Amino acid sequence: MISPLSRELLDAGGGISFQPSLTLDPARMECPAKPEDVPQVVFAGFASPFSVLILLELLASAQFSVAGILTSHRGGSIIANNRTLAGIAEHFHIPFIGAANINAPDVAAAVHGWNPDLGIIASFDQIFHAQLLSIPVHGWINVHPSLLPWYRGAEPLFWTLANGERTAGISFHRAVERFDEGALLAQNMVPVEQDDTAGRLLARLMEGALTLLPSVLDYAMHGGKGTLQPNGSYPAAPPIGHFPLRACESAQQARRIALAGLPDFAPWIELNGTRLFIRAVSDAPLLNTISLTFPDGSQLWFPELTEQCSCIHHRPDCPAIRDTLPTSRALPPIVGSSEHISTAEHSAARNP
Repeated sequence: MISPLSRELLDAGGGISFQPSLTLDPARMECPAKPEDVPQVVFAGFASPFSVLILLELLASAQFSVAGILTSHRGGSIIANNRTLAGIAEHFHIPFIGAANINAPDVAAAVHGWNPDLGIIASFDQIFHAQLLSIPVHGWINVHPSLLPWYRGAEPLFWTLANGERTAGISFHRAVERFDEGALLAQNMVPVEQDDTAGRLLARLMEGALTLLPSVLDYAMHGGKGTLQPNGSYPAAPPIGHFPLRACESAQQARRIALAGLPDFAPWIELNGTRLFIRAVSDAPLLNTISLTFPDGSQLWFPELTEQCSCIHHRPDCPAIRDTLPTSRALPPIVGSSEHISTAEHSAARNP
């Protein structure tokens, strides 16, 4: 059963966005007293909605106890410096480490002292090396919002929508010393709907992920090995941000870029010398609404515009503003095949 606070975040109008996860009050979270013999789980993540929702379910679960929380302080970003996870740890008296180098000897020593049975990673910007990976008795599980091995790496939901995919998914896999590789434990697929933004799609994906979570953890605790992913490689993903829609070749491309960025990375247009961030798009003409005509003659309308960015900065001069479109991200070449394990109906089908 999904916890009430997670349910509230999932059901928020417009889909999941960063802001609620940055300001959560730990007093509203469930963390019931648990027997001493329940498995101990160490959690690693950020103050992102994807990550926080996984942590909320671990805290609320009667099957597991959170032995410690890890986060990355590499890079000095607002997310890295946010105190949401530290506040949760303080409130529930859970050991907490924020590390610029997650593989430092003192981090490994601390985690070893927590005596974890299992580790869970949900959004992290550092690779765990062998010493840290070996500490939990039953290893580490990484949760990744794509149907691996497709869309390994950063920002898979943005690229799923920007590339016009018809399906998306969540993957649980064994963590190894490479990003988003390791044996698959479970996957859950959802269709991409016509008006999906990244926030709406993430809400549906997390619904499935949180439902699967208890059975995946139980499977791992009972020695489940999973199924190896196909071999292949994947390109580094360029940084995403607020992209200029005037650079698009068509309304279809602009619509995909807009939906892929919303709600947190709204694209922008310039009107009379003012940059405006796009919060909604329409294929149909709307009265008194600004529109753009693209090089192929197609049009797109923008019923909601703001001068403040939609990400965590809330500034008209946001540092995440981009002046060019992202390079289209190639999909990894797949070699061999994989039998995907899932406790929910799953298909790895994607666009031909």
